[in-house]
Amino acid sequence: LAVTVGASADAVRSQQACAAYGVRVGCFRPPSVPRGQACLRLAGRASLTESDFAAAARALAAVRDH
Repeated sequence: LAVTVGASADAVRSQQACAAYGVRVGCFRPPSVPRGQACLRLAGRASLTESDFAAAARALAAVRDH
């Protein structure tokens, strides 16, 4: 799942915010993506628990709110 953040610096800060919640996400910035379309990429796996999903939801909410 790709979540477009926008500016490269915002994507890096968002990745760090997710890490603070224990959620690892990829951070893709130019030249991998077009300028202004830096994004976070999340990947799921079959072993994720409800707790894992709750942590991811909290992390993404924190990113959205800041």
